[in-house]
Amino acid sequence: MQLLEKNRIVNILASIVTLMLVLMQMITIPDHPVIYNFLTWLTWPSLFFIAGYYMTNKEGKASILHIIRCYLLPYIITGVLIVVVNKIMQVLHLAGEWVKIPFPSMKIGAVTMLYGNGWPTDTLIGHHDFGIGLLWILLALLFGVCIQLMIDKLRIQIVKVIISLVLMVLGFYLGTKVQLPWSLDAALIMQLYILSGKYFKTVVITNISAPVTIGVGMLTVWLMSISSGPFELTLATTRYWFWGTITALLGLIMLILIANYLTKLLSNPLYDYFVKLGDKQSINIAVLAFVNLMFPIAHYVSVIIKLPHGTFVIIWLVMVIIVFVVKLMIQYMGQRYFNWSSNEGIS
Repeated sequence: MQLLEKNRIVNILASIVTLMLVLMQMITIPDHPVIYNFLTWLTWPSLFFIAGYYMTNKEGKASILHIIRCYLLPYIITGVLIVVVNKIMQVLHLAGEWVKIPFPSMKIGAVTMLYGNGWPTDTLIGHHDFGIGLLWILLALLFGVCIQLMIDKLRIQIVKVIISLVLMVLGFYLGTKVQLPWSLDAALIMQLYILSGKYFKTVVITNISAPVTIGVGMLTVWLMSISSGPFELTLATTRYWFWGTITALLGLIMLILIANYLTKLLSNPLYDYFVKLGDKQSINIAVLAFVNLMFPIAHYVSVIIKLPHGTFVIIWLVMVIIVFVVKLMIQYMGQRYFNWSSNEGIS
């Protein structure tokens, strides 16, 4: 498989992940637990796989600056924007069904962003409501890629694999004890998937039965979703590390094969439009996190559209469009005023 073909597959995969990520944020977990669980087993490994595929080979300062620009900068900007807008809404007394207020005060908001985790749970400084929504994934990607870059300095391939596996098991163990700051639990657990993405660029793909593999992957992920719950990276309840890893890898391979099929089905114009959705994934995450934390899109749509069974699909499409349009606006301003590269990789 040529590198160009692999690039197309990963581009398609990124767009599929974006669609699933938006869907995850729209689901009410108590009402649709199995669907939410199913999406977590597919989405989280794929995000880190993509980050590993586009992991930069730059040296020294250039590498650090690249990672900061890709992950830390969107996190900081979005976090500050959420805290400030949260305070403005409180001062103007606009909190209610039209605007959500995630933090009772700026101090709690600032501490939450500094600790940087996704859900309220037991932390190193006690039980706290450190919920920053989807933004936690940016910190997990940041530290996950940094760790893998350090591992990559080793010359022996098998040592890299062993260290990645050890760190993954360590992350699973720590995830059952306490929620570490800056999404470090998730960064450790995801080392194997980052390494897989890096190797996908150079490894030779052997012929496998795609329909059988897709079927086995779908069944395995679904059974795990029913029996063990979600692939949870933000709560201190992570478990089933061995079978969970096998399940996540099968789900990842399944999505790669589906993306490979789509590269053959989509013509060049359709391919170009579709991959724009998954491009600059960190911006997608930041925009989706901000909108989902601050604005009840489901309420807006349900007020306008009265469809008993179609409202959910419409809400999902509206969210996809919002993320896509805002991302394009940010990209345009970045390229025009801050000299962003228009063809930079997803991460």
